[in-house]
This record gives sequence, structure tokens and C-alpha cells, in this order.
Amino acid sequence: MLRIAHRNAWLSLCVLSVVAASGLSGCGVNTVTGPPTVFPVSGKVTMDGAPMAVGNVRFFNADGFNQTGSLSNGEYKITGVPAGELRVAIFTLTKDGAPPPGAKEDVPPKYSDLEQTELKFTVPQGGSNTANFDLVTK
Repeated sequence: MLRIAHRNAWLSLCVLSVVAASGLSGCGVNTVTGPPTVFPVSGKVTMDGAPMAVGNVRFFNADGFNQTGSLSNGEYKITGVPAGELRVAIFTLTKDGAPPPGAKEDVPPKYSDLEQTELKFTVPQGGSNTANFDLVTK
């Protein structure tokens, strides 16, 4: 009888260990590869040949990465961008909340709308991270 109880305890401990390990496997940073390597990206944005005075530049991807940097005098800089192909949206109004009453987006949807943007940039592993964009509206 003691032998059966000991075997059941051992089996329960094994099952509990497997359940605990599988439950933790999806949490946190991948211990094999670690956090993704990130790089700064900077550049210039012009609209119809002139530097954009103010605005925002957003890099994002399907994996949920989303980072926005301010645009001033046609220049921006964003830190912490992962390597790989990213979509880019450039806009003057806030995309995180409602625009001010009566405000109108100056940048066409093919550049400013998160769903419609045609802009892409591939961040290289450790290479040059300059991404310039020339927006044409005319």
C-alpha cells in the first residue's frame, strides 16, 4: 500500500512539473533568443519638396510593434525600432485620440492612415538607419 501511495505522489509531482513548465513557456522574454535587438531610426520628411514643419512619424508592424516620433523642421528620430520590414505612417494630427474639433489632416491617407499607408522601411541589422520620405500630394 505504501508503495502505491509513493508511486501516485511521484506521478502527481511529474504531472504538476509538466503543467507548470508549459504554463510558463509563453510568458516574458524568450530565454533562448532574448529580447529583440533594436536600433535608432532617423531621417527627413518632405511634402511636395518642402520640409514638413511639424507632425509625427510612426513605425509599426503586424507583430504589435508601434513607435511614434515627433517631426520638427522636416526631421525626426525614433529610438528602439526592431530590425525588419516595418510600415510607416506620417501624419500631423494625433492618431491616439480624437483630433481637435474642426481639424483636418494635411497628409493624404496613402501616407497618414494606418490601414492605407504605402510607406515601408526595412531596418537593417546594425546597418544605416536613415529613412527619408518625400510625400507627393500634387
